[in-house]
This record gives sequence, C-alpha cells and structure tokens, in this order.
Amino acid sequence: MKLSNIKAASRAIESGDWVPSPSFPGVSYRVRGAGSVAARNMREQLILAVPAADRLNGLNKADADRVALETLVGAIWMDVKGLEGDNGKMIVYSVDKARELLSDPDCALLRADVETASLRVGNAQIAQVETDSKN
Repeated sequence: MKLSNIKAASRAIESGDWVPSPSFPGVSYRVRGAGSVAARNMREQLILAVPAADRLNGLNKADADRVALETLVGAIWMDVKGLEGDNGKMIVYSVDKARELLSDPDCALLRADVETASLRVGNAQIAQVETDSKN
C-alpha cells in the first residue's frame, strides 16, 4: 500500500467523492466521509447548540436524530445522480431537497444508503491499489 493512495483516499473523505449507492442500482452520491473534519465540526456545533442541561446525560432521541440529519444534509451529502422522482424526472440535489427526503420516515432506506455511502468514501482509491498490484 503506497502512502500516496492513503493520502488520495483521505482527500476524498475530506473533499467528497462520488460513491455508487450500496443499495440502489444506477444511483450515486457525492458525499464526504462521515468522519471528515466538516462532518465532525458540524456535529459538534449542533450538539453544543443543545442546552447543556439537555445533553448532560447524552442527547435525547429527538436531538440525536436532528444532529444526525443536519450533519448529513449540511456536511456529508453533496449531490446525487440517478435518483428519479415518482414523476419520472431526475431529482435535482439541493440542501432543502436532501432535508425533505432524509427526514421523511418513508425514505429511511435512502437515509441509510447515504449514511453507508459516507462510510465508503475513499474505497475507490484503496481499490485502485489492489488493481494496480495485480497488473
């Protein structure tokens, strides 16, 4: 494993990269890694915005869900390709559309898919090392 490949994967985690949907054929998400600085900073800001007394023993479910949603929308999910609305038109990504979709309980599978994609950012750069080493 070359250090340059690890660095490329780290850059993808921080700046975002296109990741094929783990669940939905033909769909790809541009996402930052769940552990990126942007995601960590946003998560921290959102948690600190909860009154100290309400986070003393950890966040309640509603606050934890809000922090997770707003971190996904504000720092992780950046764009989408191949996701079609029921009207037959492609979904055009926007922060508002992302929030609408990811907060809809009927779209829980989409939310889980975006979360999973954010854990796979950088895998393409690592997989390239394996491909190169076989050639």
